[in-house]
Amino acid sequence: MFRFLLAAAILASTPALAADDDWPSIKGARLSGQQPFAAFAVYKADGAVTGVSLYPRETGFAARRLAGQVESWTTTERCPALSAALEGLEDLPIPRLDVPGLGRTPRGTAMALDGDSYFLWADGARWGGGAHAATLEVRAVNGSPLADWIDQALTSAGGCWSAARP
Repeated sequence: MFRFLLAAAILASTPALAADDDWPSIKGARLSGQQPFAAFAVYKADGAVTGVSLYPRETGFAARRLAGQVESWTTTERCPALSAALEGLEDLPIPRLDVPGLGRTPRGTAMALDGDSYFLWADGARWGGGAHAATLEVRAVNGSPLADWIDQALTSAGGCWSAARP
């Protein structure tokens, strides 16, 4: 009985491992009651997770990063590299739908199941030059345009993060 209680106490005190279950909390994390307009995350094959939630402000954006269990913050005012990365987000090519059996041949290779996973969610997507609003969620793997954008955004904003909440 003692061993069971000890094992339960150890499990209860251990932070939960990051998993796809973190994704709803990354894209749903609020800043002073405000929902993010977008979020992105990378789930590395080795189990490491980094997620970023983005919040519009009067001037620029605030960003919350969750790397493992560590939360940190920055703004586009403090981090011009993040601002540049967000500008590039508007140019990110979005995949087209490929309906099996209707004559189009898929391009590229099959999705790797053992690589890193990249997620993007945005509530501010638009069709037709802004005429129609949409919510967008894309999941991709290594080597995709989304993976390249997320890796570049995280690298370029790497030194901008601090524990100070905006």
